[in-house]
Amino acid sequence: MCQMTKNKYATVDFDQVNEKGLKSLIATINKTGVTVIEVDSSNRATTKDGVKVKTAKLVLNDGQILGIQVNDTGDISSVKLNGKAIPNAQSPDIKTLGTVMGQAARKNSAKFQKSLISKAKRVANPVDKKPAVKSNFQRLQEAKQRNAQVVAAYKSAQNSVSFNQQQITDLRAKLDKETGRLNNEKARNGELKRRLKQLKAGN
Repeated sequence: MCQMTKNKYATVDFDQVNEKGLKSLIATINKTGVTVIEVDSSNRATTKDGVKVKTAKLVLNDGQILGIQVNDTGDISSVKLNGKAIPNAQSPDIKTLGTVMGQAARKNSAKFQKSLISKAKRVANPVDKKPAVKSNFQRLQEAKQRNAQVVAAYKSAQNSVSFNQQQITDLRAKLDKETGRLNNEKARNGELKRRLKQLKAGN
C-alpha cells in the first residue's frame, strides 16, 4: 500500500514492489494522459551502496518506460524515464510523484516516437563510414542484427495508440525490406557452404 512519509520521499510497501503494491502510483500516472500497460518487476531485492533495493519498470502504451527504485525503508529513491532521471521528480506523496512521472512521459511522447522512426531509418539504411571487405558470415550477422532492431522498433510503434497509421506502414515496409535482405544473406551463405562442400568432395 502506498503511503505518505515525513521525509522527501513517497513510500510503498517494500514487500510488494509489484503491480499490486504499486496500484496507487499506477492509477495516478494513468490520470495524466498516459497508460501503464505492464509492470516489469521480479520483486527481488538486490544490494546497492550497502542498501537493499528493489526496482520496477512501468511500460507505457507508447512504448516508453518509467523506472523506479525502492529502498528497504519503502522510499522511492530514484525515478527515471527511458533510463534517464526525471528532474525534480522526488515528492513526499504518491499522488504528486505519480503526476510528475506521468506528465514527464506525456510531454516526451512525441519526441520518443520521432526517435523510434529515426532509429528505424538508420537501421534500415546503414552507411559504412569505412568501406571494408566483410566475410559472408559478417554480412549475415549484421543483417540479423538490423532485422532484430527494426522488429523491436516496429513492435514499439504498434504499442503506441497515438502512432499514426502512415508511420506504422513505413516501419512495416522497412521491416519487409530488412527481412528480404536477411533472406538474401541466408541464401548466399547457403550457396557458399554448398560450393565449399563440393570443393572438399572434389579433393
